[in-house]
Amino acid sequence: MADLDKVLKQKGYVPLPLPSQKRGPTTIFSFHNGQMIIVRNAHTCLPDPPNNVTEDPSADAIEVVRKSEFSFSLKGILGFLAKMLGTANVNLDVSKVASATLNLGGLSQHTIQTGTLVDYLVSLPPSTCRRDIFDKNNLTIVAALQANSFTYTFKNSSGATVAFSLPEAKELFQADASAKISVTAEGKVVVESPRFIGIVAWDGKKMQDAATKARNYSRGRSLVSFKAPDLFRNATTPAEVSMIQAASLGVPLRVRTVSPAKSRRVRLRRRKTVRA
Repeated sequence: MADLDKVLKQKGYVPLPLPSQKRGPTTIFSFHNGQMIIVRNAHTCLPDPPNNVTEDPSADAIEVVRKSEFSFSLKGILGFLAKMLGTANVNLDVSKVASATLNLGGLSQHTIQTGTLVDYLVSLPPSTCRRDIFDKNNLTIVAALQANSFTYTFKNSSGATVAFSLPEAKELFQADASAKISVTAEGKVVVESPRFIGIVAWDGKKMQDAATKARNYSRGRSLVSFKAPDLFRNATTPAEVSMIQAASLGVPLRVRTVSPAKSRRVRLRRRKTVRA
């Protein structure tokens, strides 16, 4: 069994499920008091076109995610369902269900072409959109991994499959009116409803840096040729997103300090290693 969050992080995605189908690439989000807020919905600042969002069903991460079966504790599956459905009112009989596994289908990566994006940023005149895009605390989604179907296998405390009837499955997912719900012969619940399960985001500073480098090159102020920034290399990491979220709560960042005595011991060990 695999851990969905870990797999997404290993592939460069921030595991940040977004309940709304419309909050894909070009959405700008931030955090306020630890809660994620949408600053700008998709295409309200970065229109489509000129920033066409392309769908790629063969992205590197997709094959790994497609072949994996992800396991959840009861608490984990309740949290995942709440994020997917956009509500905490998940009608799951906790006396009957102890855990669950999940298979994802219909995967594709939705991506903005970074070269086109930077060209657009360079030409963007002063506006509230420009301010929001370049805000160091805001993050713009430049790619998102989408799943079209979710197959849930619910288990009891003994590890046996809990078979749901179709009426029970529909009641469980009643918050998602747009979903097509079915039940397999084994009692697995299949939910067909496109959802973004992981994102790639650039923060405002990285957006501004990319635009500045392109502008300087176009004006002959830089001898280094400009290349469109790499989608993942320029991305805000999951750890950085967590730091931004923590900072919005006013949580002081913990800085590891090393005592002078310990620092001296480390230097002495290094010297001995070099001499050896």
